[in-house]
Amino acid sequence: MQTNTLFSTCRLAALTLVTLSLLLTGCQTPPLDVQYRINDNFDSKQHLTFSVHAKHESNPDYIEFISNGIEKVLIEKGYQPSSKADIHIVYEIDIDQGTKVKTEAIPVRGQLYNRMTLEAVLEAKILVNAFEKRSDKVIWKASSSRDLTNVNTNRFDQDRANLRMAELFASFPAR
Repeated sequence: MQTNTLFSTCRLAALTLVTLSLLLTGCQTPPLDVQYRINDNFDSKQHLTFSVHAKHESNPDYIEFISNGIEKVLIEKGYQPSSKADIHIVYEIDIDQGTKVKTEAIPVRGQLYNRMTLEAVLEAKILVNAFEKRSDKVIWKASSSRDLTNVNTNRFDQDRANLRMAELFASFPAR
């Protein structure tokens, strides 16, 4: 009798643990898909300081979170913030909210018909360029985009910005 109760309790605990892990896995935001390019002549050891600039001040809260996130990542990589920086980080955020036409090809009795529908779009894109002050050339650049349709943008805070900027700047060379 006690063995059955113990077995049921263990089974319930295991089921709860599995359900919780599946729920947490399903709620995680997937990693950013980052495209980047680095100048072959870029030597991080020759650069010590940086500054961060947003190209457009569209949403002050997001801009502050993202700028602080970039600064945190670069400090962790061994660079120091400065008003007379060796490297200028310039980024732009574009939030596309609207509709787009989606075309679907449908084969019917040997012919191809196109069905066009309107689809809601809520997408954010970020483009980052790192300029070397000395040569005024781009030494590193990265971009990423994310569908925000299922994202609660009200929960975007400094911690989330730090995580995303760490992903975006993963390819930026450390000192």
